[in-house]
Amino acid sequence: MASTKITVTIDNRNNAKLFLGLLSALKFVKHIESEESPEEYLSAGDMKVLDERWDDYLKNPGKTQSWESVKATILKKHAAGN
Repeated sequence: MASTKITVTIDNRNNAKLFLGLLSALKFVKHIESEESPEEYLSAGDMKVLDERWDDYLKNPGKTQSWESVKATILKKHAAGN
């Protein structure tokens, strides 16, 4: 099976961290190269939660939230320093 390499440039560091965190939760993403590793800002507990949510999505694809709702929740959590 062929692989596809994609290069993405994100100027805003916070957005880049968010993007890398989301990518690292996707099981079909085999390799991530960045100047910062997702493990630098996502704990093992965070990764576990993302894995659990991905598994739940695969089991219940109709039970979803809009991107705007998810984004607002993530930004609110990180803005509060949690």
